[in-house]
Amino acid sequence: MLLIALLQAVWGTDLVAQSTLDIKDRAQLFVDKVLVRETERVWFTQHQGKKHPANPVLKPTRPWEGWLTYVYGDVIYDREEQIFKMWYLAGNKTDYFDHNTLTCYATSQDGIHWDKPEVGTIKSKNDKPHNAVGTFKLPSIHKDVDETDPARRYKMICFSWYADATASTKSPSYRTMVSPDGLQWTRESKKPIAPSADVITGFWDPRRQIYVAFPKIGRLWRGHGRRLFSTITSQDFINWTEPISSWETDLRDDVGSLARIERVRPVLDRPDDEKLMHTDFYGIGVYLAESCTIGFPWMFTVNNKDRFGTNQDGPQEVQLAVSRDLVHWERPFPHAGNRDRRGFGRVGLQLSDHRRQSDSCG
Repeated sequence: MLLIALLQAVWGTDLVAQSTLDIKDRAQLFVDKVLVRETERVWFTQHQGKKHPANPVLKPTRPWEGWLTYVYGDVIYDREEQIFKMWYLAGNKTDYFDHNTLTCYATSQDGIHWDKPEVGTIKSKNDKPHNAVGTFKLPSIHKDVDETDPARRYKMICFSWYADATASTKSPSYRTMVSPDGLQWTRESKKPIAPSADVITGFWDPRRQIYVAFPKIGRLWRGHGRRLFSTITSQDFINWTEPISSWETDLRDDVGSLARIERVRPVLDRPDDEKLMHTDFYGIGVYLAESCTIGFPWMFTVNNKDRFGTNQDGPQEVQLAVSRDLVHWERPFPHAGNRDRRGFGRVGLQLSDHRRQSDSCG
């Protein structure tokens, strides 16, 4: 009964039966000890993911991509077309575009070898073909096979610095967009869906039948201006709830800041400033399991301002978190970090038909 009372206090009565935790017919992922009353000579161990030997699978090979490409975007497997689809970020001013941020489109039969079809839908300066479909970034994309309106078949949650691809004046906002084919995108939200910073992750939750997003919303927390995340939801992709703060760093994060910095000391650009040193959430990846939601928070440890004095510098690492209500998150394993800094991408896992779980930096 003590366990039940604790679960009710943490996750709410709707998630816990009066006498037992009703798991129904859902497979249970033992990523934490919520379902375990007692163990003997059994250890919960976190295993590190392994990078595929073909990495990097995406490189800047086209003139409009500039010098950088990375999956600050999304990948889904389209079961109707039996193909992987990727929306990735490229950015630098080129002969094609003046924008520093472009979302481009790629396809693959196996998720390893990628093609970049020249199906771009925004106008280039030189009128040459390309594969850019927007100037937004961090798109989280869901192909809604149940949508009755063909123009809204694809749904996107994203951040953009500009009102549209033709704008030159910044108007940053978190927004929703829709598309008939994943290439031609139209803004759907008339106003920002949450107070804006610059990082957001979203997904469709088939178990709860709602759209979910985690927007970064900065505020003062534990003595520093922090990068923190909230939870917002929508039943129709149009009307969104008010943000509920759900990802807040704790004392363990700040106490561990120096240890995380020391592990990557040789590659840091600036010496430490102890007054600035702290740890934030920078972004979040999500995987929806049957029994819980798995999060991959990107932990950004600040050691100083960057060399230009306009932002902050320091290492990032990806941790593992778990939630059963999308608001309260636990990180069940201590994190020693990883010295391997090669490559940059977002962690994401396919859930089922046309759905993926959003991504994170690693």
